[in-house]
This record gives sequence, C-alpha cells and structure tokens, in this order.
Amino acid sequence: MFWNNNLAVVKPYMGYLAGNRIYCVARVLKDFKVDWRKSGRWSLFGASLKRFYSNEIPFATVQVNFLNHTFIVDANKEGFIVLDEEIPIAMKEEKVLPISFKILNVPTTRIAISEKFFQGEILNPGDPEHIIISDIDDTIIHTNVLSKVRMVYNSIMVGFEKRKMVTKANEFLQLLSQQRKFPVFYVSNSPYNLYEYLRRFLAYNQFQKGPLFLRDFGRQNTIIPEDSSSHKHYVIEKLLERYPDSRFILVGDGAEHDPYIYHDMKKKYTNRIAYIFLRKIYDKNRHEVLAEWKKTIPDPCIFVFDHYDEAIKVLKKGG
Repeated sequence: MFWNNNLAVVKPYMGYLAGNRIYCVARVLKDFKVDWRKSGRWSLFGASLKRFYSNEIPFATVQVNFLNHTFIVDANKEGFIVLDEEIPIAMKEEKVLPISFKILNVPTTRIAISEKFFQGEILNPGDPEHIIISDIDDTIIHTNVLSKVRMVYNSIMVGFEKRKMVTKANEFLQLLSQQRKFPVFYVSNSPYNLYEYLRRFLAYNQFQKGPLFLRDFGRQNTIIPEDSSSHKHYVIEKLLERYPDSRFILVGDGAEHDPYIYHDMKKKYTNRIAYIFLRKIYDKNRHEVLAEWKKTIPDPCIFVFDHYDEAIKVLKKGG
C-alpha cells in the first residue's frame, strides 16, 4: 500500500506491574503515520485503512528494558511480543513506570530497523483494596456491537472525538474508583488495531488512565493460550491471580457475553468478586434475555441498570 515504508517500529501498549511480576504487550510493525488532526470523511477513511492494514512484522527479536532489567523477546507470527516475567525489584512509589523497546533483528533484509528506543508505560497500582475491570464497547462508548455494519462504520468513519460516550460512564467509573484511588483496567474484543483510537477516546472523555487489553485481529487470537475459554476470561483470571489480595468490581453490558463471563468469574472466585454492574442494551431481544437471566441469578452483588444515573445513585448512597 502507498503509505507503508520499509522501516520496522515497535508499538507499545500499556502494561502493569503486580508485585514482582511485569506484564505487557507490544507489536512490531512497518512504520506508518496517522494524522489524528484530520477530520474529513476521506481522511478518516484513509487513517482507518492504515490502522486495520497494520502490516505486522513476524518473528522479530526485540530488546526490552524495564528499570534495571533487560529481556530479549521474539515476536510471534502476528508481530506481537508478550513480556510476562518475574523480576526482583524494590517497591516503587511511582504509579506509572517507563519501559523501552528496541528492535535487534528482523527476518528479512528488505526491512530497515529503526535505531531508536520506543517508549511505553507500565501501571504500578501497588496492592489496591479494589480493582475495576471495565468493558468498552457499549459500556462506555456507543458501538452498536449488535449491528456489525454500524459498528464497523463507527470505527472507520467517525473520529474518536466525535464518538458518543455512554452518558455519565466516566462519572460512574470515577466514583467507583473513589476518585481514581483504585486502578481501572479496560478489556474489549476490539482488535489492537484500534488501540490508539480507543486510548485517545478515553483520554478525550477524561476516563481514568489504565491498560487496555484488546485482542489479535482475526479468527485466532495469538496473544492468549489456545485452550483459553475467551479473551475476557483469560484477562480477568490473570488479573485475579496477579493481585490475590484485591477484590474486583466488573463493569459491562448485556449486549453479548459479559453477564455470563462475569457470573462465571463470580462462581469461581466467590469472595474475590465484590460487585458486577451490567448496563442494559436497548435491543428488545437482548433486553428480555438479560431480564430473564437476572431473575435466575438472585445475587445482590449483581446490579443491572438502564442508565448510569441509577448506578451513580447506588454509589452515592453507599450501596
């Protein structure tokens, strides 16, 4: 494609530190630049094609530097590298720590290697009393996930600053985190091709900064083990394992699988899941299915609501 060049770069995604263990994801790609200032329809269309035509570089070797530790990691066939290592470090007070990536080798002479270090961030939440995990699509951003055509249109033809936030979703999460005292992790079935788009949407709408766990674009998610039940199952269980002294609050919606995944977590980790908040989706079939499902689950820790105003009132009353 005309916008691609032959320079290999690393795109880091925000990771986290849990005790003495670091987890983060990054991707080795051919360099391309998206001008986020342009808002014309065709400019947006061109930028979206760049995001989805990621042009990954498989099997590159990358050096990762974190604090005083160096790791050598190989990218997979989709260009992803996953760093999941235990390291001996002293407790750090900083809430966000720097991490850097440098490409050492790519398996072809047709691609040049950038000499620069690519900078990323690692969330260091310490040992929080509560951790919040929030879905994104139709939980905090109107995505119309039940309409695939509309969902694709929104992602391609609408700029992040014009996307419609679910009313008061940011106020709710801020209250839930006790004014950002507790960390928020975001998880979505959207592909990492949309990472920067979603990151900018969250920042523009003043959502709390936190890692975004997205998935590999395609039928096979190469970032998680093949025997994983689902992307969300894997992410939530890993966080539960990494923060054994924290209780979790799960936030999602009734559009697809959130109720069932979250309830599975509640059954498996009974005392670790403090609350589940589920926003109703205004699709007649899904609305009825969620209502019937809730009738069979008499769990007072599961709160189903129409609008965030209801959930905010619950929080303000100390419910």
